[in-house]
Amino acid sequence: LVVAVHFIPLGLLLEDWSVVIFGILQGAGLWWLRRPLQAGDGPTSGVVGPFMGFSLLGYAVVSAVVFLVTS
Repeated sequence: LVVAVHFIPLGLLLEDWSVVIFGILQGAGLWWLRRPLQAGDGPTSGVVGPFMGFSLLGYAVVSAVVFLVTS
């Protein structure tokens, strides 16, 4: 959760609203995952890790596409 939430002040500091929105979406996604995490028997990193990794990768791909299209 700390990784997701830290994007909000970082986006405000960088004046990049896409980073702020990304932090909010990651936080909301982790909130949505809390039930499966509580019900699961395995380590939480098995669920949280892929979610965080794929969301960061998706954000990077979208940002790269936007950068290439607008420059």
